[in-house]
This record gives sequence, C-alpha cells and structure tokens, in this order.
Amino acid sequence: MVSHLLVALFNDVALVYFLAPSADKVAPSDPALAMAHVFQPGTFTLAQRAACWLRKWRLYSVIGAATGLLSIMVTAVLSREASLFNAQVWARATLIGCLHLGLSANTRYQLVNGLEARVRRARLCSAVCLTPPTPAGAYLPCATH
Repeated sequence: MVSHLLVALFNDVALVYFLAPSADKVAPSDPALAMAHVFQPGTFTLAQRAACWLRKWRLYSVIGAATGLLSIMVTAVLSREASLFNAQVWARATLIGCLHLGLSANTRYQLVNGLEARVRRARLCSAVCLTPPTPAGAYLPCATH
C-alpha cells in the first residue's frame, strides 16, 4: 500500500516537473523534434510521428524506472522488511515502472492530446456550456457571443 502511494506521488511530481512546458533557448533544427504529441497538426510524416512517440517513450520510461526504484527503496527503508532489500525486487520494481509509464502512460498521453486537439479543431468546446444546472436540474442554454 505504501509503495503504491509512493509510486503515485513520485510519478506525479516527476511528470509535472519534466513535462511542463518551458521555453527552449534554441529552437530544434528539425521541426519534428518540436512535436508535442503524435497527433499534432502539421505536415509530419508517419516516421516523424513514430519518432515522437519513441522520444516520449524514452522520457516516460526513464522517469518510470527512476520513480519505481525510488519508491521501492523508500518502502524498504520505512518498512524495514528484509525481503524488500533484494536486488531482484528492486529490478522488478524498476522494470515495472519503466513499462508502466513508457507504454501505458505514454500511449494514454498521446491519445488524450490527440482527442483534445480534435475536439478543439471541431470547435466542440465552444458549444459546451459550463453554467450550473437550474434547481429543476435543467441546464441553461449557452449564451451566444
């Protein structure tokens, strides 16, 4: 239980820190290197989009491996459980963290960003009204601007 909470905490902190947008001092020479996600609009080839997924996979995998190892080490120290002071356990936690973030979280990130971009392009967001419902439970129509 503690290990799961630590993994979640470390992953959240690391992903927010490493994936937060920042202004680069030097623009990449290849525009494909500036791709935020594989579904980003533009005239990118399939190979460039696959390279983007692989770059994100590498970043997510390294973060996942580091946070998986860190969390199992902290859990082992806090619990003082002898079975956790084992290289095999630590290697497994590192590999699972690597695979979890590299494959699962990266793919989810790509899909969510692609869906978000698609919704934004379709202008569906502008039709969604965020007013609270009336006491009767009905939503008021959106005001047109």
